[in-house]
Amino acid sequence: MGVDFRWLLASSWTSNVGDGIALAAAPLLIASMTSSPVLVASGAILQFLPWLLFGLHAGAVADRFDRRRIMMLANGARAVVVAALIVFLVTGVANIGIVLAVAFLYGCAEVFVDTAGSAMLPMIVKPVDLGTGNARLQAGFLVANQFAGPPLGAFLFALGSAWPFLVQGLCVALAIVLISRLTLPIAPPAAPAPRKPVHTDIGEGLQWLWRNPPVRTLVLIILCFNITWAAPWGVLVLYATEHLGMGPVGFGALTTASALGGMLAVLIFGRLQQRVSFATLMRVCLSAEVVMHLSFALTTTGWVALVIMFGFGLYAFVWGTISTTVRQRLVPQALQGRVASVNMVGVFGGMVIGQALGGVIAQTWGLTAPWWFAFAGSALTLALVWRPISHIVNAPPAMDNGPVTDAPDSLPGWTHVYSGKVRDLYRPADPEAPADRMLVVASDRVSAFDFVLEPAIPDKGTLLTTLSLWWFDQLSGGDGGRRIPNHLAASHELTLGDDGIPNTADDLRSLIPDAVAGRAMLVRALDMQPIECVVRGYLTGSGWVEYQDSGTVCGIALPAGLANGDRLPEPIFTPAFKAPLGEHDENISYERTVELVGADVAAQLRDTSLEIYTRAARIAEAKGLILADTKFEFGLDEAGTLTLADEVLTSDSSRYWDAEAWRTGTTPSARMASFDKQRVRDWLAANWDKQGTPPALPGAVVAQTTAKYRELLQRLTA
Repeated sequence: MGVDFRWLLASSWTSNVGDGIALAAAPLLIASMTSSPVLVASGAILQFLPWLLFGLHAGAVADRFDRRRIMMLANGARAVVVAALIVFLVTGVANIGIVLAVAFLYGCAEVFVDTAGSAMLPMIVKPVDLGTGNARLQAGFLVANQFAGPPLGAFLFALGSAWPFLVQGLCVALAIVLISRLTLPIAPPAAPAPRKPVHTDIGEGLQWLWRNPPVRTLVLIILCFNITWAAPWGVLVLYATEHLGMGPVGFGALTTASALGGMLAVLIFGRLQQRVSFATLMRVCLSAEVVMHLSFALTTTGWVALVIMFGFGLYAFVWGTISTTVRQRLVPQALQGRVASVNMVGVFGGMVIGQALGGVIAQTWGLTAPWWFAFAGSALTLALVWRPISHIVNAPPAMDNGPVTDAPDSLPGWTHVYSGKVRDLYRPADPEAPADRMLVVASDRVSAFDFVLEPAIPDKGTLLTTLSLWWFDQLSGGDGGRRIPNHLAASHELTLGDDGIPNTADDLRSLIPDAVAGRAMLVRALDMQPIECVVRGYLTGSGWVEYQDSGTVCGIALPAGLANGDRLPEPIFTPAFKAPLGEHDENISYERTVELVGADVAAQLRDTSLEIYTRAARIAEAKGLILADTKFEFGLDEAGTLTLADEVLTSDSSRYWDAEAWRTGTTPSARMASFDKQRVRDWLAANWDKQGTPPALPGAVVAQTTAKYRELLQRLTA
C-alpha cells in the first residue's frame, strides 16, 4: 500500500498508545482530586464537546490547507498542552479546574488531527485499498488505545501522577516525527477564494452532502444508530452491576469481551471483504445491532452478556471500517474533511442525545427500558434503510485510478459526479429534480490494459450510444420478443409553448444537453447487482485458454476436441463478481452467484442473460454477423424488478465476428476478426512493454477502429 501509508499508520498507532494511556490515567487523576460525580462526569463530557463545537470548522480547515501540516501542528498543540499539565503536576499547582481545561484543549486539538487524518487516507492509497487501510488504522485504535494503552496508563499512574502524561507527550511527539516523513502525491486541495469565510466552506460541504443521497443516507444511518446505541450505553454500568449483578469486575469484563470481539474482526476482515459484498456486510452488522439490543433487554445472566458484548465488538469493527471506506469512496477529495467532520458531529451528537434519552427512560421505566427503546428504534431504522444500503454501496465513486479526464465539471442542469475510463456520470443540479435520474455520457476515450490512451477514437461515444439505444429498442419488443425492462428514462419533457397549448412538436424539450446530444443516455438509478453476467456462445479468449488446460470454461465442462473459435453446443452463463474499483473482475460459479444475490435473483440473472443473448445472436446472424460472447449488467428498480442497465451489446461489451469470414477463414485471426478495439490492443501489445505511459496510437489504428465501430452499427441497424 506504499511507504506513505506506512508512515501514516505508524503515526496513528503511536498516537493511539498515548491516548490509550490517558484513557486510564485521566479519570484516575480527576478522581484523585474530587469525589464530585458532576466533576467526574465532566471529564467524559469533554470527550464529546470539542467535536460538537469545532468539528465542522476542522473539516473546512482540512479541505482548505495541507492536511499533513494540519496533523503536525495539531499534534504539536497536543504536546504543548500535555507538557503544561506535567509542569502543573510536578510543581503541585494542578487542580481539578486545570485538569478539565487541559482535557478540553487536548480534545480540541484532537478534533483537527482526526479530521485531517481521515481525509488524508484517500489521498495516499488507491480506492481499492481503502478497506484494508481503514481496517489497519482501526486495528491500531483497538490494540493501542483499548488494549495496550489503558493498563500501561494505570501502571504509570501508580508510579506517580505525572509519569503517564510524560509518556503520552513522548508518543505525541513521535507521532509528529513520523507524519512529517509522509509525502502527499498530489497538491492538497485549496479553497477557490483564500479569503473566503470558513462558514462558507462549511455551508458548501453541508449543501453537497444534502444533495448527495447515498452519502446523506449513510450519515443519517450512523446518526440514528448512535442515538439508539447510546441510550442504553449511558446506563450500562448500572445495568451490569444492579440488573445483572456482575459487580465492578464484571462490568470491566464487558469492555474486555467487546475488545476481544474486535480483535477477531481484525483477523478476519480481509477475508470477509473478499468473499462478501459490502452491502451484505452492512445489513448483517445493522441486523446484529438490533438483535444485540433485544438480547440485552431479555437476558438476566452475566455470562450471556459477555457473549453478546463479544459479538458487538466483532460487528462494530466491521461496520466502522466498511462505513468509513464507503464514505471515503463516494466523497471528492476536496470535500473529504468537511463530510468526515459532519459524520463525526453526527456520531457524537447522536451519543449525547441517546445518553440523555437513556437516562430519562431508565429513571422512568427501569434499567432494561433503554434496551427496549434501542431495539425498537434500530429495528425501525433498519427496515427503512434496508434497500437504500445497496444504493449507497453501489453508488459511483468520486475517485478513479485513471488520469483526470476532459469531462466538464457541469453541463446545463447537471453536475459532474464521476468519470470512469470511458464514461462520465452526472446528476441533476436542481435539488428538486428526481433523485433517481442520472445522465450517462459516453466519451470518445479508449482504454486498454487499464490505461486511457491517446488520442481518442472520433465518434466512438456517439456510435456506441446509438447502438445501445437500438438494442434497448429491440429488446423492448422491437424484435417480436417479450419486453426486457431497461434503465432508460424519458429524455424529453412536455412544456407549454408561446401559444399556451401543449402537445405540439415545439413543446417537447430535451433533457439531454446539446453538448452531449447523441452520446448520452438519461437513465434511472438502480440497485445494481454485483454480478457481471457473461454469456458465451463460442470458444475464444480466456475461455479458450482455460479449455486447453482443463477442458472447461469457468468450471463448466465442455466436449473434447473443440478448436479456438468453435461454436459451443449451447450458450453458457459464466458470471463474474464485479470487483471494487481498481481491481479486475473475478470469474465465479453459479453457486457463488446464489450466495451473493440469492437464489431467485441469480436465476433471473442467468435466465434473462441467456434469453437476451439468444435473441441478439439471432438478429446478428440475420445480418451476417456472429455474436461470440457478451456481458450484461442488471439492477433492481424500486419495485424489485430486474432491469437491464449500462451499455448493451456494443463493440465494447461484446465480441462480434463476420459470419462469412468465420466459415471460410483458415486461421484463427482470419476467422475471428472482430468489430471492436482489438486493433488497439494488438498494436499496443506489439509496440509497448507495459512500462510507464503507453505511446500515442497511430492515426491509421485510430481510423481503422472508428471504421469498424461504424461498420458494425450500419450492418446491424440497416
